[in-house]
Formats: sequence, structure tokens, C-alpha cells
Amino acid sequence: MGLVSRVIGEDATSGSTATSTTKLTVTFLEEATLPPVARERGISVPVVANQELLQEVIAGSRSTRFIAFDLSNTDLHYETGDHLAVHPCNPPELVQRLCDRLNLNPDAYFTAQYVTSSGESLADQPPIGVPNTVHQVFSEDLDLALREPLTDLLAYLYSTVQNPQEKYRLETWLEILRQGDENPDSIALKKNLTDNFVSVVDLFEEFSSAPIELGVLLELLPKQKPRLYSISSCPLLHPRQIQITVGVLQITTDAGKVRQGLCSHYLAGLQPGSSVRIGVLTSAFRPPADSQAPMLMVGPGTGVSPLIAFLQHGEALQNQGVPLGEASLYFGCRNHSDFIYQEQLQTWQNQGVLTELNVAFSRLVEQKQYVQNLMEQQPEKIWQILSHPQCHYYVCGDAKMADDVFTVMMAIAKKQGKLTHAEMVKFFDRMKQEKRFFTDVWGVQLNFKQAIQQLQKNNYSKAELWLNRIKDSVDAYNPESNPIFYEALQKHFPGALPMPVYMQITYETLGDYGFEDKNTMGMTTLCRDEITDPFSTEVVRKWGESFNCSSLAGFVMMGKTAVAAATDHVPIVDDKRRFAFYAMPHIAISKDGEVGKVYRYGSKKISHACGALEAIVKELLSGRLKLEMDMQDVEQTIIRE
Repeated sequence: MGLVSRVIGEDATSGSTATSTTKLTVTFLEEATLPPVARERGISVPVVANQELLQEVIAGSRSTRFIAFDLSNTDLHYETGDHLAVHPCNPPELVQRLCDRLNLNPDAYFTAQYVTSSGESLADQPPIGVPNTVHQVFSEDLDLALREPLTDLLAYLYSTVQNPQEKYRLETWLEILRQGDENPDSIALKKNLTDNFVSVVDLFEEFSSAPIELGVLLELLPKQKPRLYSISSCPLLHPRQIQITVGVLQITTDAGKVRQGLCSHYLAGLQPGSSVRIGVLTSAFRPPADSQAPMLMVGPGTGVSPLIAFLQHGEALQNQGVPLGEASLYFGCRNHSDFIYQEQLQTWQNQGVLTELNVAFSRLVEQKQYVQNLMEQQPEKIWQILSHPQCHYYVCGDAKMADDVFTVMMAIAKKQGKLTHAEMVKFFDRMKQEKRFFTDVWGVQLNFKQAIQQLQKNNYSKAELWLNRIKDSVDAYNPESNPIFYEALQKHFPGALPMPVYMQITYETLGDYGFEDKNTMGMTTLCRDEITDPFSTEVVRKWGESFNCSSLAGFVMMGKTAVAAATDHVPIVDDKRRFAFYAMPHIAISKDGEVGKVYRYGSKKISHACGALEAIVKELLSGRLKLEMDMQDVEQTIIRE
């Protein structure tokens, strides 16, 4: 609300009449010389190729594009495995709709500066470069998608809207949103708004009686961000060209509105000769320095993009007479129509650049098969490559896929390699330390089946996070790596197991009685504390979607209603409801062996876990246990009783 207070002079929902000290003032010009494009906006290059990679495309359905850019007239250079930053433009029709809504000429020049309430100009720079044109700012500078948080934008509309019915709607929305992010009504409203209003223009057109100032939009709307793509080409073969593989994103919200991926649709619509602003970002995702080091590569769908670059790199080395090591690729797609780069991959296989090509088709047969399933069926082959002391592992694509693949590889390492749990962890950790374990993964964040909020490149996959989590738990139980903690653990809790080991034992034991993730629901009732979160996450990882009955002090608070609600969610399979119920207390041990104490991130103060039970212990020791009902602390009262 602070931003809204500054740009409109008051808090639109509080009734305050506090005067704003500064305001961004826009002045329109007859003509102007536009400022040079900021370096962070990239370098303009021409498109030289834009081709469909799928063999069959249904209008309005999925599409995957091969797009190439010419670097000849630039100083741009790249290495195999780098990323390309693309600066997209908003759709022209959306830009025109926003100009019409604000009654602005898209070709109009303007400047902007901060001015105090007394009329004094300030030296503070405006959010965008000025002077500028309305069209360029709406097309390139501002993000026009409707994104959370929504409060500032709705509050501004509330402050200017003229129609009483429209004002009442906005007031109701703001009251609901003020209940907090975790409130069910607030969650439902945000979903409803982003389902129905794909862009800010959709929202502005819904409230047609609200006048909207350009200066306010420059402050309220976020700046457009570049999108990152893995480069599919190798400079040894294409020194003055960058190639990328683009999956064109499109989903339909629950309200029936189509939301398109901004950058992928922007790129898909470009014709050869069109200009695009790009930049190159260095990556650690590199082919082995030793050309004879074996490579195990996993890249379903467009995840194969950087691996195509690696195989181009191998082709270039082979052309120079350099000997190559084994290169095994696991690729996944829906069917033969989706088998992108099929001809090129088979050519590389025939040439010896690619020694193994394994393809998992997820829609050809009734039983879907993904890359992780295919790898699970070939444990000897996987371990033969993995166990080579120079093996380099690469995975690119969806983060969940990378996590699932790594789970399979851990199981193979233990079964085929006959490694203990601790040995398996050290095996993969050594690969990471020796820079032979690489991930290039992303996550598409969806709110239910809602619109895409953000396409994130993430150089640290869930698989690596899982590896570190296991490593930390194993080290905690290792007397050599953490002797003080281990001593306290054995003294107070002899026989305690690392969390992943405990979960695996319970999962395998229950499996002997017909319980598995396909027919069983996990349940938890733990204390509502962040140190119990990893356990809940582990239950979900093993059993899938789970029911959370957790509350203050966890199992102490468990009641009949919660059990009934949980069991009602359990699926009926073979006329039976099966659930694995994890109900337990928790207690912290600090790294210094202090029982019941924990040092939380960002705070020097010692915290206590479980704090609720410790508070009761203190009351018992003092002889003053308060058993009367405290309506402001109902949970603690019930625990006392």
C-alpha cells in the first residue's frame, strides 16, 4: 500500500487523507530523441530460421520450434552449454488495447520525473528510460500479465473508479485479500481473478469507469524480464549462429480463458529477417574436457536442447579425428510425431557420435513409459556407465523428472553396485565434487490448472536438493562427522534412524502387506514447525498425495474429526481403504548436542522444540499449571489438560 499511497496521495482502503510527498509526473512531447537501449535489454540480432519440429501439429495445440539467430554483426560469443536470454515483446493487439483503454496515441513521445507536492522536481530516476514512446514502453518495458500480488493494482482502481457497483466489487475483493495469503477465501479469490483476467488489460476493461494514469502504471506494473533458453548449438560447428529449441506454451484456465507463454509465442510468430534482442549467459553445463569420458544424458522433450549441442560438439571433435567416449542418451516424448531431432539423432548414432539412443514413448501404449521407467528397466546398462570413474551425468528438463530419474539411479547404485546407503550417497557426492554431475532444469508453476505464472530456469534441481538432504541426514548419524550431535542422539534416543532410511523401511515393510503408493494415502500429524517439514515432504515423496492433520504439538492434538476427515479422503481400492499414518512428536538436538534447542536461520536467539511442551514443563516446575480455558490459546489449553 505504500506505493499506492505515494502515487495517488492516499491509502485507497483506509480513508486516510495523508498527502503524498512525491509523484511520478508524465509530460507528453512533440518529438524526442529516444535514449539508447539499456545494455540489460540485450543486443538486436536477426532470425535466420524458424521451423516446426513436430511432424504433426493441430491448430491451437502443442508446438515445438527450431529457431536460429545470426551473430555475424555482433560481438556475441558463446560456449557449448550456455543459455540464451531472450527479451520478448508483448502482443501488438494487447498493446493497442491498453493504448485504447488509456486513450493514448501509441506513437506519442513522453518524459517522466518525480515531483514533490510543492512542485519541486527531484533527481530520482523514473522506472523506465525517458524520453520514450508509449508503444515501446507498453511493448517492451512493462509486464502486462496479471500477476500476484494483486492488492496494489486493485487498490489503485478502487481509488479512481467512478461507478458505484464497480467500486463495491473492488472494495469486497480488497477486504477478502486483506485476510492474508493463507485464508481460503483469499486463495479462492486470487485463483478466480487470475483465471478470468489473463492480463492487466482484461482487468482494466472490466472496470471501465476507472480513469488510469500512465505515470501510475509505470510504477505499479513490473518490468518485463528476459526468458532463458538452453542453447542447442555448438560454436565449433556454428561459430556465428545460435540455435534454440522452444516449446510453445499454452493452457486453458478453469474459467475457459487461454493463457499463452509470452516469450514462446513471441518467438514462434517471428519470420526470418525479424529482429530479436538477446544476450548470452554463461553456464557450468559443459561437455567433458576429456573427449573419451563416457556421458550419460537424460533429456525428454525440449530438455534435449543442450544435449543436441553436446552431440554437435562430439561431431566437430570426430571431424577433427579426436576419439570419442561412450555417449548414451535417454530421450522421451509422447509418440513418433513428437520425436524431435529424430533423423539427426539416428545419423549421429550411425556415425558413432551417439553410441546408445533410448526413447521412451508415453502415449503409444496403455501403460505410459517415461525416461525414468526406461532407465529402471535397464539397471545393468545404467550402472555400467555410471560406475566408470570418468562418467559424466547430464539431465535437462522438468525438475520433477530429474528428481524421479535420480531416485532410480540411487536404487540402481545400491542394487547393481551393491552399495550401502551411505556409500551410495558418497558415490554421487563424489561425482558432484569432481564436476561430473550436471543439471539444467526448470519448473513450470501452475496454480491448479491455472495460467503459467513464471517459467523459471533453475540450475539447482530437486534431485540435487534431495542428494544434499540425504547427505546431511547420513552425516548427522556419522560419529566422525558430527561427534557431539551423535553422542547426544545415542544417549537420549538409542537406535534412532536417519529419516530417509526410516521412511524406506516403513514403505518396504508395508509393501509386504499390499500397501503401495498406487493404493495407499499417506497421513501425517506432526507439530506445526519448519523442522518437521522435511518429514512431511518425505511422506509425500514416498506415498504421493497425503493428508496433513498437523497442528500445534502434533499427535497430542489429534482428534476424531481429523481422523474421520483423513480417512474419508482415502481412495477405495479393491474394496479397501489403505493409509499409512505417521503420528509422532518431535524434539530438536542442536549441533552442539543441546536437547530441545534449535538455532533457526536468520536469528541468533535459541529456539525450543517442541516449544509448546516446554512451556508446560516450565509451568509444572513452577507449580502453577493453568488449566482454565484460554480462548486466545485454545490449542495450548487442550495440551495442558
